[in-house]
Amino acid sequence: MTISHNYPGGSVWRKWDLHIHAPGTKKNDQYRITEGDALDAYCGRIESSDVAAFGITDYFSADSYFTVTKRFKEGYPDSRKVFFPNIELCTNDVVNAASEEVTLHLIFNPFDPGFEDNIKRYLQYLDTNKTRGSGGKRVKASELKSEADFQEATTTREYIKQALDDTFGVKADLIEHVLIFAVANNDGIRAKRGVKRKEVITDEVDKFSHGFFGNSNNKEYFKCANLALILSFGRAKLRKRKSLLKNARNGRRSYFYVP
Repeated sequence: MTISHNYPGGSVWRKWDLHIHAPGTKKNDQYRITEGDALDAYCGRIESSDVAAFGITDYFSADSYFTVTKRFKEGYPDSRKVFFPNIELCTNDVVNAASEEVTLHLIFNPFDPGFEDNIKRYLQYLDTNKTRGSGGKRVKASELKSEADFQEATTTREYIKQALDDTFGVKADLIEHVLIFAVANNDGIRAKRGVKRKEVITDEVDKFSHGFFGNSNNKEYFKCANLALILSFGRAKLRKRKSLLKNARNGRRSYFYVP
């Protein structure tokens, strides 16, 4: 599906924030207000924001995306805000000095026909490292129910890739359907200098990902000749001229930083 708006002045640079959680997020939900409904207030802030596109994020789930978009459309049916489902997955890869697990973000294309069913099937296919019963059967992401389930859940790059293959087919052009983002900081892939084993894992995560969330401190580490986007992680300053998916289809690897 192609969305086209007529701008006589030419291309327009807009702010994107591809990683924001919402009220009811599966882990560490800190949204509290003294009066009214937190989700209504959240939608109001989104509509009044100068950010044009949002990645509504949740852990091993897209529940937040569907909840937010439903409520938002009810309250602001004529809004031009764009929403992407962002499924945040904690892996068992550990590379940084703080021994934090690497998190990966799967940003699905909401203009892809049948994307809702694709997300549902993906979560049904995705294995976690959690097992159930004496037989050691893997718990699927779709089977996570309690807060403790989501707190404990981790997966692997191999499971992530297998579930993508099962959902879209091994020969599918994945960037038509989903983009994989790694995190440069905190739960990220900055290996401790000189630790070769960790550096190898970092390289593998790099190759596995289409892009990275980061900030100005990552600029040298992720230095490359083809920087296409600028992102301030968590501060809603992603700016670009064309759609993220078109940018990916043009074959560019996107690294994110603040100059």
